[in-house]
Amino acid sequence: MGSRVLDIACGTGDLLLELAPRCTEVAGVDLDAAKIAYALGRGNAMCRFAVADATSLPFDNDHFDVATLSMALHGMSDGARRETLVEALRVAPKVIVLDYAAPLPTNATAWVLRLVERSSPAVHLAGFRSFLAQGGVAPLARACGLQASSAGLVLSGCLELWTVQRG
Repeated sequence: MGSRVLDIACGTGDLLLELAPRCTEVAGVDLDAAKIAYALGRGNAMCRFAVADATSLPFDNDHFDVATLSMALHGMSDGARRETLVEALRVAPKVIVLDYAAPLPTNATAWVLRLVERSSPAVHLAGFRSFLAQGGVAPLARACGLQASSAGLVLSGCLELWTVQRG
């Protein structure tokens, strides 16, 4: 692979730990200092982790080949979603996004996911609801002047994988 990858809202770093052997550089950022501390404690010297806001990333323009956003956009406010996507594309020419399909299907998996989201803090739940109401990733990308192409649905049609690039 040989790519330089940034995982935005990386949590405990699982994705980066998986990618590290195939990449030249991997870095992850998250707002949650406890999750970053856990990721740092996992002991992979190939991975860099930092506490950082996704709307103001501490990297130069085009430093990475690709950025990832996995299950992050739906939990943000409308403004933060837009800022995060634009900021991700400042530091990388391509962003791979995995998030809820909009609309969510009416199958059992989707109902379980809705229940999980309803148990989230009010701010997160409001983000989830507005993300779905606004149609998910594609309309968000268009509103930011970006190109988005779907790579398909997973998890019983509940999640969608997207590639987002500059327009």
